[in-house]
Amino acid sequence: MSARLLPVLYDLERKTNLKSDEERNRDKIIDVYQNYSFDVGASRLLINSDVLLLIKESFEPIVYEENTRKRRKLRDFLSEYHRLRNQWEIAESNSPLNGVSLKDLPDRNAEMIVVVESFDQTHQQVIIEKHSYGANDWIENVKFKRNFNTNKNGEIVLRVDELDDLIPIS
Repeated sequence: MSARLLPVLYDLERKTNLKSDEERNRDKIIDVYQNYSFDVGASRLLINSDVLLLIKESFEPIVYEENTRKRRKLRDFLSEYHRLRNQWEIAESNSPLNGVSLKDLPDRNAEMIVVVESFDQTHQQVIIEKHSYGANDWIENVKFKRNFNTNKNGEIVLRVDELDDLIPIS
């Protein structure tokens, strides 16, 4: 989303006379970024990337500053976005599931084991949650519901009881 919206916002902010629909679009994009709260450290922890920090550092100069930092920060973000996208494509192409249909999985006895390890600060203990998905557990057109967020201290909170929750892919 940011790889599309931030360049559009950059172009709209550079214009001197916006049409009413352009102004509306600009305001909607700004509203998205101003009202979405995220911990910039989450991407470092989850995918070893500062992409969320780069998004924040790209958005703020575009809207609030009038200097060359705008373009440089946007370029930094887009560079990291493309690096991550390329890494994902390489990982995806090397996946043992690449080219395998949902119907093939039971015949191949495919099984995915998901293990999540977390630390319960209340009880001061490590919690390990695992689940196996195989045979007829595979479902099309759904994805796992996001089961983590950041608290007011910026710490990631994982809701282990929601590991199996699914939502439709729209």
